[in-house]
Amino acid sequence: MKKVLMIHEVCEDLLSLPGLDDFILTFDDGLYSQFKYFESIIKIPTSKYFFISTNIVAKENEEQNPEYIKCSDAHEMYFTTGTREHYMNWEQIKHIYNSQDCYIGGHSHDHIRNCENIFTDTNLMLSKFKQHNITIDSFCFPYNMELKYYKELLMTKNIRSFFGPERVDVNDL
Repeated sequence: MKKVLMIHEVCEDLLSLPGLDDFILTFDDGLYSQFKYFESIIKIPTSKYFFISTNIVAKENEEQNPEYIKCSDAHEMYFTTGTREHYMNWEQIKHIYNSQDCYIGGHSHDHIRNCENIFTDTNLMLSKFKQHNITIDSFCFPYNMELKYYKELLMTKNIRSFFGPERVDVNDL
């Protein structure tokens, strides 16, 4: 069984790492850099999961910023100003969804840190995916905070594959 690698931001240096095909690749947060390098990512012969927080998806008419940015900085920008310029849009997410060995999974709606509103957040996330004709059966816990009752809720919504703290951070390679 392959180990699972956690990736957030993507750059050329990441793509030159040896042995990426020895892992199942997981990409968190739907950062635009993941799509910018998608044509290179797709060539890696392994399964690739892209976990999307459905409320942080770029608007179709929003200009995306191709500059490299750390995931934490993109989050800070979104949470303080509402800008989504460092995230993919639905058209790009659907392109990935329709690509071989690529899977779209949930990462909550609002990338919640606490689980006070997981019922509402989960329903909003699933509604957004349905609205864009994307069916998911995998989920990555935001901040890798896997909680039993959160997982049980997701299982009632036909989520069967879960990712969290067991993943190897690409920065630890």
